[in-house]
Amino acid sequence: MSESSTYRRDIDALRGVAILAVLGFHFAPAAVKSGFVGVDVFFVISGFLITGMLIDGISLKEFYIRRAKRLLPALCVALTLALLLGFVLLLPDEFYVLARNVIAAATFTTNFVLIADQNAAGYFTNLADNNQLTHLWSLSVEEQYYLLWPLTFSLISPRWRLLAGSGILLLFLAFDFCNLFQLTTDRYYFPGTRFWEILAGTWLAIAQRTVTISLGRFEAWVKLCGFALIVYATFFLRPDETWPGPQALVPVVGTMAFIAFAAPKSFVARVISNPAMIWLGLISYPLYVYHWILLSFAEVTYRGALPVGESVILAAISVALADLTYRFIEIPVRRGKYGIARFALLPTLLSIVVGVGVYIYLNDGLHWRHADVVAYNDLQAAGDKITVTPNCLEHYGSAIHFPANAEKRYLCGEGSNSPSPVVIVGDSHAQRLFRALLSMNVRNVIHLGKGSCAPLWNLDAVHDAYYACQPDMNRFIEYAVDADAPLAVLTGVFERYFDGTYTTGKSDNEVERDIAQGFQLMARSRHPIVVVMDNPSLPFQPKECAKRPVDINRRLDCSFDRAIYDKKASFYKNVFRRTAALAPNVTLIDASEFFCDQKRCHATNKDGMLYTGDDNHLSNRGARIVATEIVRANSFAFVSNLGTNDRGAAVKH
Repeated sequence: MSESSTYRRDIDALRGVAILAVLGFHFAPAAVKSGFVGVDVFFVISGFLITGMLIDGISLKEFYIRRAKRLLPALCVALTLALLLGFVLLLPDEFYVLARNVIAAATFTTNFVLIADQNAAGYFTNLADNNQLTHLWSLSVEEQYYLLWPLTFSLISPRWRLLAGSGILLLFLAFDFCNLFQLTTDRYYFPGTRFWEILAGTWLAIAQRTVTISLGRFEAWVKLCGFALIVYATFFLRPDETWPGPQALVPVVGTMAFIAFAAPKSFVARVISNPAMIWLGLISYPLYVYHWILLSFAEVTYRGALPVGESVILAAISVALADLTYRFIEIPVRRGKYGIARFALLPTLLSIVVGVGVYIYLNDGLHWRHADVVAYNDLQAAGDKITVTPNCLEHYGSAIHFPANAEKRYLCGEGSNSPSPVVIVGDSHAQRLFRALLSMNVRNVIHLGKGSCAPLWNLDAVHDAYYACQPDMNRFIEYAVDADAPLAVLTGVFERYFDGTYTTGKSDNEVERDIAQGFQLMARSRHPIVVVMDNPSLPFQPKECAKRPVDINRRLDCSFDRAIYDKKASFYKNVFRRTAALAPNVTLIDASEFFCDQKRCHATNKDGMLYTGDDNHLSNRGARIVATEIVRANSFAFVSNLGTNDRGAAVKH
């Protein structure tokens, strides 16, 4: 290893290799199965170059000015482009999420938003493709590292840098390899499991300035072996949710070996350091930022993977846009042609982008856009979030023992402060029914429950603490049974407790015993109780059937074989029908009968209008169908601002 601060053509060329790997993974995943390791290569290179700058004596002020000049121009353009494309191409709920992600990207917190979002998918799932800014998680991790490392580095005496760097590297290696944070899908995005990759480059930069090692002609072989490891990782490693982990040593060690020795006359250095690859390396940052935004928007609009021809064209557009940005925006800004006063424009522009994102986010994705498409689809509104309304918590919180600061899984909604409201108990599926009744001008109704928790007596999901439902659901059921109410309605995503999605830790006989106890409890109620057996979950996403602002490639057959649903739901339905006989005051309603015929279950009506908001929640249109039947059969129980609901069922004033 030799000490050098001179320009390294081979490192820019390696950046070109890394961005090609990432492009291959996104545009041709079948061919470049593990191209995501290009990000791991970038991390090592970044740690190596940045720490070299710190060793060479750059001041903290100059360091952060350089970082801003390097990162902010392309980021501002990319986020502005994303908002413009989103305004035209995205539905309001999608635009709402994009606005949130723009704010996160501009504040370098994308990885934390992905970790915190319970709806976020792991990086290697198809659902991650629907986030136009997912890829900026890596930029966030880097900037979080560089908020901490320069100051830490300045506090370490030069004589102790190698030892301190080694200790910190080993510490973060242990965090990742031993999974000390007990992470699952979050592991991919978490800085504590990623810093060691940047630290690997950091350690190498320190070692080069501390120890002089010359291997003569073997330096070329080390470089070749390093490049071979990177190529192997790109094509032959298999992604999973434990990444980075020990597998990431392959591209990380490969990158370290490649950049440890310049070896400019070596075969691999001469081959890779050609003008085209160096050019790709120079534009790799704007190319990384732009390509996924364009690809994701195209795939959302096209409703799936693009054909080969369109993918090639989109990749070419990404390269051209990156080159223009590098030549006419990034280079002039980095070389200071605009002076320090105009440099202040960068954070100002980024602040404007954040302000626009906040406005869109606070206004539910600008729901007025594409109003005809929104009305036709009847998808979940962007702001339709799980909440606890203060008036409901005030009136019912003590009775059902809500936590003082109810977290987002708790559900408590109130139509009006009625002395004897209809009580709805259940999860977010029950919440949809509650909101459908409100949309029908029913007012004497409350909803109590917990997200992902169906109203099942004594049953709990034991596979994941997040999905714990007891003793809360037992309390809610008891309240519905004993309340001074004209009617109680229980519903939820029952089938997940019986189709293997949730693990209850109980045998079928034990489950049936618990359900029977629940119906026996209901039998003591002085008012009628309706149990709604849930609507079918879809084996596809309803947005495949929805209209879009640019309507391409819409799914025509939005139904599926009823036998698939019956196989999943028949056990719990049969148990319900047997045990409901224990409670004469209980009426069962099978929601599937509204959406299935003898052979098929449908996500749309005969006019192609959606019944479902996602693959398992009903839209307001679908929920109103179920709600209308409940009101029709129990009109004595409901109070409305109107004399009838929208389908003519009489309601009581």
